[in-house]
Amino acid sequence: MNYKYTYESPLGTMVMLGTLSYLTDLFFIDEDHAPTYDDAEYIEQLTGPFEVTIMWLDQYFNGKKPFITPPIQLEGTEFRKSVWSILQTIPYSKTTTYGDIGKQIAKQQGKRHCPVHPHDTQYRLVKTFAGSQQASG
Repeated sequence: MNYKYTYESPLGTMVMLGTLSYLTDLFFIDEDHAPTYDDAEYIEQLTGPFEVTIMWLDQYFNGKKPFITPPIQLEGTEFRKSVWSILQTIPYSKTTTYGDIGKQIAKQQGKRHCPVHPHDTQYRLVKTFAGSQQASG
C-alpha cells in the first residue's frame, strides 16, 4: 500500500509519500517540478515514517538539530543515489556547494569532472531549505 500525508511547513505545504515502513518522497506542492503521482493510489494516513518525518521537520524548522532520522527508501539512478549519500553526510548547520558534491562524486568514480545540475528536483528542495544554491544539513 502507498500512503501520503500533508505537512504545513514555514516555507509552504509539503507532501510526504511512502509505505508503512519508509518515507519515499518529500516535496513542496507548489514546486515547479514537483513529482506527479496518482492520488487514487495513495491513502491519506499518518504512518510511523511520516510521524518521524514530522518530528524531524519540526525540529529543523525550529532551528534545532534533529535527533532522529526518518526511515527513507531512496529510489533513483546510481548517480542520484551517490548524490543523496553525500547529502546525508553534511553536518547539521553546515553547507556545501553543488560543485563540491560533483567533485566528490567524480573522485569516487575516478573522473576529473562530474556536473551536478541545480535544476534536478532533489537539488531544488535542498536549495529551498538552504535559501541559496547550496546544500545544507
